[in-house]
Parts: sequence; C-alpha cells; structure tokens
Amino acid sequence: MGKPRFRAVAFDIDGTLYPGWRLALRVMPFMIRNARLMRAFRAVRQELRREQRTALIPFEDFFFAQATRIAPRVGLSAEEVRAFLDTALYRGWRRHFLHIKPFPHVLSSVLELRRHGLKIALLSDFPPSQKGCLWGVRALCDVTLGTEEIGSLKPSPRAFYALAQRLNLRCEEILYVGNSVHDVEGAHAAGMRIACVRRPFTSLRVRRSADWLFSDYRTLCAYVIA
Repeated sequence: MGKPRFRAVAFDIDGTLYPGWRLALRVMPFMIRNARLMRAFRAVRQELRREQRTALIPFEDFFFAQATRIAPRVGLSAEEVRAFLDTALYRGWRRHFLHIKPFPHVLSSVLELRRHGLKIALLSDFPPSQKGCLWGVRALCDVTLGTEEIGSLKPSPRAFYALAQRLNLRCEEILYVGNSVHDVEGAHAAGMRIACVRRPFTSLRVRRSADWLFSDYRTLCAYVIA
C-alpha cells in the first residue's frame, strides 16, 4: 500500500457498520406496539429531510422541533412525545446493541486505517451514544457526531460541513462510508467522496451514485491507501 488518498474516513453507523435487518428484527415488537407514533415519527423525519436538503439553517433544538411536529398527529403534547422518544427509543434501544454483531472485519479495517495515519469519525442520524462502544470503533474515533445534535438530518450538507470542521479538514479530504441515498446525497453536496456498502438490497440509485461500492471491509483499506 502507498500513500492515502484521503486524510480521514468517516462512517455512518446503521446499515453501514452492521446489518440493519438485525436491529429491525429486535425492535419489531416495539414498532408494532407503538405503530401510530412510529408512523408519525417516520413521516416527520422524511418531511424534515426534504426541508433540510438545501436549507443550511439548523434547528436550535432538533428534538423539540421533531416532537412538536409529531404531537398533533398522535394526540399528545410535544413534551409527552419528546419524553417517550427519549426514554423508549433513544435510550430504550441501547440494550439491543449488546446483541448485534457488526459486519465482518469492521474493527480490523478501522485499526488499519488509523495505522496509516488517517483520522476516523462517525456521523449518524441517531445518537452514536445509543450504540454503546460500537464494537470498539468508537474509542478509535477523533470525532463522533449525531446529526440531531447538529440540528440537521442527512442529506443536509450542513451535517457534513460540521463533521469536516470538527476534523479540521476540507470536505474533499474526507471519504464518507455509508449505505443510503441520504448518505450519498449529503456527502456529495458537501464535496466529499463516498464509498457505500453493497448488499443485495442496495438501491439502484445508490449503486449509480456512489464513488465506490464494496461488500467486504477488507477491501476498504486498499481503496483508501492507493
């Protein structure tokens, strides 16, 4: 391996560091019990993503703004919605990650990237703290960010600008590793290159738009360090 073509590699978490279906199976009973609220949660998140795709002004308190929009759809107050999401979802889902395994070779790949002098970061639409130690990856990170704390969900480029700022790097010096259309659109809008985890169900849009697709983490270092 030669010289790295980037100065940092940043990772999405859900569906990127671990198979998303593993979490989906574990939270299915929760989703069924709270179907009405979770439908509203998904609808509001989609609405916010559309609004923030080009708007660079963040919400000062994203969690309050989110709860305020969900509340009238489910007949609760914003305070009740926020408390429920904080207790049952943001903190309540933590236990599931004790039983979820990452994709093979994730930790060894991150260790190899660090060995070659690259900075490592996480940027996720859910709080990284929800996932605990992230199979050892979190302790290796120079920056760990949740887009909600920034006030702008992906694909808002603002989340990616904030990441670059905290890494003290230009966006073009960072490779973002993700798995979704939101990852691709946000990273490209900010000027980052993006590598996407390729699975059988990866959308055609992601396959066409990503700078690089991979299915085995062992190949990531070879791509980054040309």
